[in-house]
Amino acid sequence: MIVFATLADVLRRVPDSGGTPERIPGVDLSSDALGHYWPMFLPDGNHVIYLEWRYATPESHENAVWIGSMDGEKARRLPLTSTNTQYAGGHLLFSQGGDLFAQRFDLARLELSGARVPVARNIQYDTFFDNGTFTVSENGTLVYGSAGTGVDSELTWMDRSGKAIGVLGDPRHFEEQSISPDGKRVAVGVKEANAREKIWVYDVDRGTRIPLVSEESGPALYRPVWSPDGRRVAYRDTVGRSSGVLAHASDGSGAEEPIGARQEGVVAVQDWSPDGQRLAVTLTKFRGTQNWKDTLQVWQVGGKSELEIGDASDGRFSPDGHWLAYSDENSGEIYVTSFPGPGARIAVSSKGGSESRWRGDGQELFYVADDLTIVSVQVRESANEFRVLASQPLFRLQLPFNVGFYDATRDGKRFLVNTRTYKEQTAPLTIVTNWLAQIHSESRNEPQRTE
Repeated sequence: MIVFATLADVLRRVPDSGGTPERIPGVDLSSDALGHYWPMFLPDGNHVIYLEWRYATPESHENAVWIGSMDGEKARRLPLTSTNTQYAGGHLLFSQGGDLFAQRFDLARLELSGARVPVARNIQYDTFFDNGTFTVSENGTLVYGSAGTGVDSELTWMDRSGKAIGVLGDPRHFEEQSISPDGKRVAVGVKEANAREKIWVYDVDRGTRIPLVSEESGPALYRPVWSPDGRRVAYRDTVGRSSGVLAHASDGSGAEEPIGARQEGVVAVQDWSPDGQRLAVTLTKFRGTQNWKDTLQVWQVGGKSELEIGDASDGRFSPDGHWLAYSDENSGEIYVTSFPGPGARIAVSSKGGSESRWRGDGQELFYVADDLTIVSVQVRESANEFRVLASQPLFRLQLPFNVGFYDATRDGKRFLVNTRTYKEQTAPLTIVTNWLAQIHSESRNEPQRTE
């Protein structure tokens, strides 16, 4: 039996001989989960251990490690968070706080016991995907990567062929970036290790940066979006199961201003209308084992909703404000509809698409196809007409859509892309033989502890 994970889905299984993948009975998504990752079979070939990735924040629920089975037994949760795991020698290995630990694991009772014993300090941990770089064999050989071997990303300027033509700032864990209307600044989410995500504003020419909000003890801030005059940045803050939209002066001065009421669920700010009067947002509400439901909304800056499109997300206003591009989650395609409508929806993509962007004159759209290729679509757009003329692939992103974000300059000639850093990936891997003897020694010499 083969078990595998795909982005934003439950674990699935398929026989070794092939066939149609199917869900595993008893292995469901929690109400606020994004998907299942890093599955590993236990020695009995029946139970599988995996990470459930939460869409909410640590204030409400942390990513959790679970054990499911092929015979339909209800999955059970282990007291581990945000890590891949591997079983060997009567122990479960996992990462925590940047270190690699081992803890005794009872295969009959499927339970951890005893103290967590450090195996290796300061290993490579990928904060994008919540996994440590390690693997272990049954004969007692452990291999792991040291910290600093390429888990950050870099804001890379690329031309239309995907050729790198420059970088902005130093490598960090960057999330979503947004180029200012005049192209002189970039607002981007930055997540430091063991810290909340913050928004920084970079000067494109000088490479300097300032925090958008200087308060370090506040909530995590996500997805910056520029006002059309470049004077403000809107973004989401999330606390527990609720989130809200805030705006702040782009030069870092003054205080935050709320836009609209706080929402139960997760609201993602996605675009600011050209007249400065509206915001396009996606509201995600969790709905039990069926996962979540997205609704595209257009809010007046005062907070009143004036348009809703169900099972849709990622709304983008055309530069003249007469059209709205969005992702339809039933078909998986990009559509354009007149704004404020009503009007027909016009298909832009044909093989899946997300993350649309308009060129500044409204005569070209970009989007990310399902194979992570940025596609250019030539269109004819005016107040009364929208037509798709032709499309062509440009280049592929390195990273999946949830971390491989991009933005385009208004002239459509350059892209700012979140790419992997490779500068330190020549660092050697560490091989440890008979690692069990090592942790037995650690257990004798260090005070017993649980964390």
